[in-house]
Amino acid sequence: MKMKKLIYKSLLLTFVSSLLLSSCREEELSDISVVEENKLHRDNTELDKWIKDSISIPYGINIQYRWDENNTPDNAYVYPADKDKVKEVLQAIKYLLLDTYNHKQTGGKDFMKGKSPIKIYLFGGKNKDDNGVERINNPNATASEMFIYNVNNFDKNNDTEVYILARYLHHQFARKLGEIFPYDRDAFLKISQSRYHNHSTELLKNIVGINDNRRRFFGIEEYANKRSFFTMHSFLSPEDDFSEIISASFTNTFSELERARKAAAEPDYDDDPVVQERYNAEAVQAHKELVEKKNFVEEYFNKEVKINFRRMQIFSVQRLKNYIKK
Repeated sequence: MKMKKLIYKSLLLTFVSSLLLSSCREEELSDISVVEENKLHRDNTELDKWIKDSISIPYGINIQYRWDENNTPDNAYVYPADKDKVKEVLQAIKYLLLDTYNHKQTGGKDFMKGKSPIKIYLFGGKNKDDNGVERINNPNATASEMFIYNVNNFDKNNDTEVYILARYLHHQFARKLGEIFPYDRDAFLKISQSRYHNHSTELLKNIVGINDNRRRFFGIEEYANKRSFFTMHSFLSPEDDFSEIISASFTNTFSELERARKAAAEPDYDDDPVVQERYNAEAVQAHKELVEKKNFVEEYFNKEVKINFRRMQIFSVQRLKNYIKK
């Protein structure tokens, strides 16, 4: 009886060992892990195929629209992008930025090669900081990353939402260009050195009512013009100012930019002659700085980026208008 039990145990152990060995061999023969296999199925959707063919292959950009805790900003307003909105937003990105720079009238068909952001992240919510201020970029991002927010509220038929998306794109890509084609940051800084707020959005928070109007908040703003800037976001840093000049120029008409210049030159009014004299001097200085910075960026774009700045401005604004009409 004992001998039978020993034989039975021996046979059982042999059988189990065979199963384990077979399993190990199967795992050794498989080149794809379970996780990778699941990822392959996940990335084989119709949307993923469109992204690959329309953006990833031609422009070398990795699109991240799925939720990933490792790439998520520490922000209560940020949440996953609605997959039903992803393609619509990406089509706008392609038309308003990528194809615009690659067009024969601007940079040419190969301009974006090696210059596109490596990754574009899409998020559903607004990009609000601790002050409740909606930022135009992620200040912690590298120049090779682009963060697009408010995807779930995007509406291609809403001119304000399209305009703000275009502002996001041109601002963040301007930072990328600044890395590829370096400019004299010290020379640019000296023009309005005392006016920057060291990345603090406290001022933007305190401008009463401006945060309630997103078009005004992201657009050309008179309060900023009178202090040598095109937009409110320009106050944050020289890098923001530089990028905002490009972004504002490529999303607004010549007449809108000219109104900003005139606003900078127009002094505030006060009955007190002493105060009025100070206002006059401030207006002269604001106008001088605004014009000098605009000329600096335009010359940089023409010489370093080698795209005619004014031609790009006309072409980019026209495409923005065409997209909204379409």
